[in-house]
Amino acid sequence: MDWEKQETMRLLSGKPGTVYQEGSEQDRQNYRKWLKSMLQNGVTNVTFVKADGSLRTMKATLDPVVIPTPAIPTSLLTESKKEKTQNDDVCKVWDTETNAWRSFRYDRIKSITIDLG
Repeated sequence: MDWEKQETMRLLSGKPGTVYQEGSEQDRQNYRKWLKSMLQNGVTNVTFVKADGSLRTMKATLDPVVIPTPAIPTSLLTESKKEKTQNDDVCKVWDTETNAWRSFRYDRIKSITIDLG
């Protein structure tokens, strides 16, 4: 079932949050793991609601073949001595159009498209 149909069914049933928000912790972990595997294997189009409420579609990746070598943070290559607090609800990705690191929240994703071509 596509996202729009899932959201329509969710709204009609009176559920308050997105499918991601309403899922169990195991469901959210599986979703994050699945999306990261897609991002690690090429460019993925992710449409999401930005913090300001606007909609954005980003060509995102975590594929080291696509990300320029100097742009790969050392924390991804080696364990950093200074650990940052990790927010599991936020995904940090390389935006191939702006050539910069960006992030989005999993609970704000509207659609994901993967070009198989």
